[in-house]
Amino acid sequence: MELEAVVEKAVASEVEKYLGPRLQAIVREYIMLDRDTAFKELCVSRAFFDKNIKNKPQVKLVERRYKESNKVFYEPSELKRAILSITEF
Repeated sequence: MELEAVVEKAVASEVEKYLGPRLQAIVREYIMLDRDTAFKELCVSRAFFDKNIKNKPQVKLVERRYKESNKVFYEPSELKRAILSITEF
């Protein structure tokens, strides 16, 4: 019985290691992002996001708000397209 518990714990740990990053990618793909999550996902500071990204017309167009709320959300693929349109490579 003790061996079964050890094996079960090891299998659960391996499954979690394997599926964890994939689950994170799925969540980022299909869940709306708020401003805090957006600047973290972009690996920029909040000040840089607010000054150089948030107020661009391309980004303003993809903002979503819930009724009776001032909080802004972004759909990840729309935000990605908007940011790609304003970045220079």
